[in-house]
Amino acid sequence: MMRHIRHVAAIALVVLGPPATQLAAQQGSGRVVVRLLGYSHLVTLDSLVSWNDVAANATETFAMAKQTIGVLKLPVTGIDSTRWLVANTGFKARTSLAGHTMSWAFRCGSAMTGDYADTARLSIAYALFVEPTTEGHSRLGVAFISGAETVDGASRTPWDCMSTGRLEQEIVRLVRANVATR
Repeated sequence: MMRHIRHVAAIALVVLGPPATQLAAQQGSGRVVVRLLGYSHLVTLDSLVSWNDVAANATETFAMAKQTIGVLKLPVTGIDSTRWLVANTGFKARTSLAGHTMSWAFRCGSAMTGDYADTARLSIAYALFVEPTTEGHSRLGVAFISGAETVDGASRTPWDCMSTGRLEQEIVRLVRANVATR
């Protein structure tokens, strides 16, 4: 009986595959691939990155990036200190994110009542990449993506949302400010 249970569990692992939160850990250097509501395909976050120069070495920038994510209360599913990567391959949020309304960070279309980002349940993924550049400098790459679904019970296919860039800019601003005060 026990052998049969182990055999069924092994088959389930092969068929179901790894959960999305383990996906980032199994990817190659600097690659974060996610599947979110509203997207019929996998999305590679490193292809969406906005790069910014930071006047600090990569180790300091990485430390400040981790601290900034904590201050903004964004959940983290993966930290890779050897590749200088902080990521979350998918979490759900509603009404607010990082102290702002959802429409501050994402655009999901709009109706007479306003942007859908403020009324829908968003599935969000992000990645922060740090790379060394010249001596005493590094660059910080930030990428966010989101999909949405209704919460009112209406039957509607989930749809994709786009970033406004404000959250990415806020993270870069906070990292630069904290590095400057060290």
